[in-house]
Amino acid sequence: MMETFRNRAMARSSPWVLPALAVLAAQALGLAAAASARSQDPPYPSQELLRQLQLDTIGCGRENRADLCDKARAAADPLLDHPRLSANCKDALWQIGLEARVAAQNSFQRRESLTAVAADVVAFCRPLTQPLGSSGSERPAGNPR
Repeated sequence: MMETFRNRAMARSSPWVLPALAVLAAQALGLAAAASARSQDPPYPSQELLRQLQLDTIGCGRENRADLCDKARAAADPLLDHPRLSANCKDALWQIGLEARVAAQNSFQRRESLTAVAADVVAFCRPLTQPLGSSGSERPAGNPR
């Protein structure tokens, strides 16, 4: 008798148990895949690379030479696809791709625009670091600041 009751209960619950287990398994596998993908992200570009890009961009604006402008664009282009760089950084890199070209007349506005974008690259493309001990757990729970 008890066995019949158990079989009926299993028969009633099985239509939703298997899909629920499948969803849980998929979520677990998805989280594991996301964690492994996160660990495989490429490292941030080095400060030396960003500094060289800045110097090439400023040189393009100052000297208006094809070799410097091409070098700046060539260094900025692959960084646009970098998954860890911020949108502000990618905006600055995009501007370098647009503006770092030899111009017929090297105007003051062009030079200043390239100099400003070069400064933005160094400011926006560096990795964000947290100061030691700033995990946020030191503040009281009710403190709005």
